[in-house]
Order: sequence, then structure tokens, then C-alpha cells
Amino acid sequence: MNTLPQLLESRKALTQPLHTIIIGSDEAAMAAKGMLAAAQIRSGVSVFAMPSPTRLNALFSLAAAMVIPASTTADPIRKISDVTSTIFRARASGVPIAEWRPDVPLPRDPLDAASPVKAPRHSILPSGAPAQRLISLRVASQAARYEALSAIVEVDTYQPTVWTEPRATIGKPLAEPNRPQKIVVAGHDMKFAHPAVAELRAQGHEVRFDEWSGHARHDEARSRELLRWGDVVWCEWALGNVAWYSRNVDSLTRLVTRLHLQELSTAFPSTVRWEKVDATIAIADHVRRQLLRDTNAPEDRTVVIPNMVHVPDALPQRHDVARFRLGLVGMVPARKGLREALDLLVALRSIDDRYTLSLRGKRPEEYPWMAERGEESKYFATQLERIETDPRLRGAVEFSPFGPDMAEWYAGVGVVLSTSEFESFHFTAPDGAVNGALPMLLNWAGADLLYPASWLHPNVEHMAAAILKATADAHVWRQRAVAAREFIAENYAEDRVVRSLTNTILGRTE
Repeated sequence: MNTLPQLLESRKALTQPLHTIIIGSDEAAMAAKGMLAAAQIRSGVSVFAMPSPTRLNALFSLAAAMVIPASTTADPIRKISDVTSTIFRARASGVPIAEWRPDVPLPRDPLDAASPVKAPRHSILPSGAPAQRLISLRVASQAARYEALSAIVEVDTYQPTVWTEPRATIGKPLAEPNRPQKIVVAGHDMKFAHPAVAELRAQGHEVRFDEWSGHARHDEARSRELLRWGDVVWCEWALGNVAWYSRNVDSLTRLVTRLHLQELSTAFPSTVRWEKVDATIAIADHVRRQLLRDTNAPEDRTVVIPNMVHVPDALPQRHDVARFRLGLVGMVPARKGLREALDLLVALRSIDDRYTLSLRGKRPEEYPWMAERGEESKYFATQLERIETDPRLRGAVEFSPFGPDMAEWYAGVGVVLSTSEFESFHFTAPDGAVNGALPMLLNWAGADLLYPASWLHPNVEHMAAAILKATADAHVWRQRAVAAREFIAENYAEDRVVRSLTNTILGRTE
């Protein structure tokens, strides 16, 4: 706090907006606010006095970097295993650390880190064009979170406790719980709902659909009719459907919604009357945390129940050579990480040219909206040109069209990839695992809450080394693939998830 005046003065030289979050004790926060008032700075800075751990994590999730005085970096950074330290919590949230010396002005570009005398290996020092700096920042975030995780667990053996079934009723109970219920399922996309609907009907409950034609488009008269009819409303996806029902539901009808990830990039969650929603089912804990950060949804009415994964009874015969075939399901949009997948293939083929990559799904040009997104179009043009012109990639990349024969495709894939910038669940990883492939993921925020640490990697180089090690011996590769399948079967098997989901919808426990 003693250097705050210098920090504020150096901010004036910035050519782009930079929002700063200041966290301190009650006394320091009061002093900081006084300095801001004296300097007539009324925007661009937020001051918080000793926020709760939940609030602190929320603040970190908004930050691009954590700046700390250079003189304090040595011991705290070496003691990263101290889980009570603010630095650890920042890195566990995926926030890279940047040093700042009070005698060095802040950089003119807010994406650049301060210039320390000796940059520790995790400091962010992105350079180049804005897009490249953003890539560097994302990689630094992945590395920060991975290093925080690996400091406190044994990576080779650690498996997260991804979820526990609710032990108490969330929200108000049903008015008449001992009779068959009338259940309305409302939403625009029901592909994830059908197994639970089948189970509800098998239990003797009556289910009717309120099919919306879009995020906020529906037949209001039909919705009102179903609302009068139903005992329970389940809004699949938390979009305009739950916003509308939360404004129209009566005090007796139980209202439940299921939250994926897409919804949090829209304005709909902020329009929901969350006090009217009895239970919000998030498919992953990092999705739940973001909801709590960005809305006033009551924490005690939220629960994590993941996506369900169908586990085949048996696997097809898989040849040893399959271990050299990588698989990426879905390359569009750009955040799915085609560039990183190609970088990975180049790194592997520089060691062993038996490695190949199968890209499953639609090509970029098959999406009509692609032509309207200039930067995205350029990105894919660059990557597709690499495939054709780079001698390390030419002939090593196969395009496999979208289709229903996923099990057959997985049978020829030894390692399934998740190279995305961010995901909620990334169904490819568990689906590939139950079909006999070994998952390998870049450490997008939240992946460590869902999957074993041995699947996760802070960057492409680390992932390449791990794949080379896992596939060097066919027996080791098969053993690891079996372990991956067992983890998914234990945590995400359809019967367990459906049972918990239907219980939560009905407000009951076992």
C-alpha cells in the first residue's frame, strides 16, 4: 500500500484501459480509498477489504494477472505448497504472477507483465501481436493452475472427488410427494435430457415438453398452460426459459434448472429471479462457481451433477498401432484448439513419424456463419494451410466427417485430445475414455476438478512428452486406457447420474 501512489501515477501513462483490483486489510483498504479520492481516480480501480475465500476466488477468476512487489516474491513463490497463501490461491485459480518493482513504471500495454530484474519461470512475459499475447496469457494461466495443483498432489495418482450426490432436499419439497408427479421439461435443446426423462416416465411420472424455438422464443400460451398443469418444471439450460418461468411460477410448483456453460456468456442468468428457483444443477463445479460469482443465485440451492456418460459393456478389438493415432472431436470454433493440436502433432512427429491426427466433425467451411467472422476465418485458413504445406504435417492429418459412428471411430484412436481454451465438461474426454482411448487435456480452468491430474498438461510441450511416455510401450498404454475407463465409469456412469438428477428434480434423496 505504501507504493500505491507510485502505482496510480504510473497508470496514467497507459494507452489502454486497465482495471486494477486492490485487496488489503480493513485499514489498508480505507487508506487506498483515501488515496484514490485524493488523486481524483473514480474509475478503473476496485478496492476490497479482506474478502471471503469464495469472494477472493471470484475476484481471481476475473483477473488477467496478479502483480506483487518484486521484493516479496522469493519466499512465497518457493512456498507454493502453502495452500493458505494468497499467491497459491491466485495460481490455483489460473492467474499468472507478475512482478513489479516500485521504481519501474507499469508497461504501456496492460497485457504485458512488469519487468522484473529476474523473471521467475512462471512470470508472464507475452509479446508480439495482441492475439499472440492473449495466447501467451492463456498458456501462463494454464501453467499457473497446473503448478499449484502439482505442488500439493501426486500427479500420477491423484483423482478428484468430482461430485457427491445430494444428501438433503434442495429447495422446497413437493406438495404431494407420494403420488406420481406431472413434470414439465422446458427448453430449446433436449439432447442431454432424454435419459432422465425416460427414467422419470419409468418411475410412473407424466412428462410433457415445452419446446422452445430458441433461447428466448416460445409459445407463451402453451407455457402458461403447462405451468398450470405441472407439479414440477425442469428448465433444461438456464436461458430465457428459466427467466420466464421464474417470473410466472406459483408458490407450490417446484422449479429446477440445469446449467451448462453456454448460458453464462449470455445475459439470461442475470434476468432470472433466483429466489424462485428451487434447485440449480450445474454440470461442473467451475460452472457453478461462475454462476455464484456473476449472479445472486443462492449457494445453498446449487448442486453439481455432471453430464452422464454411456459406458459400453465391451470394447472392440484395438490394435497396438492405434496408440499412435490422436483424435480431436470438433475443431470449430477456434477455441477448440486446432492450432494446439497441430503443434502437438509436429512435436510428436519430430520424434516419431508414426503419430497421426484424426479430426472428427464438420470442417470450418461447412458452417455458414464462418464467412461473417473475419478473424476466425483467417485462423482456420492459416491452420488448414499448415496441414497442406508443412512437411511435418502433410499426409499425417485425416478429416473424418461428422456422423453417428463414434464408437467405430474411437476404435482406431489411441489418444483423444482436449486442446480447448475453455470447456464446461468436454464430453470428448470421458466419451473417448469409455471407448478405450487415453484422454490428454490442456489444463483449461476446471479440468482439474473433473479429471485425474495425470490427464492434464500446462502446455503442448508437456503434453507431447506425456504422450510419448504413455505410448512408448503398448502394454503401458493399454493399462492407462483401462484406468481412464474405470475412472469415468465410477464417476459419470449414466445410471448413477440419472438417478441423482431425477431425485434432485423431484426434491428427494435416497
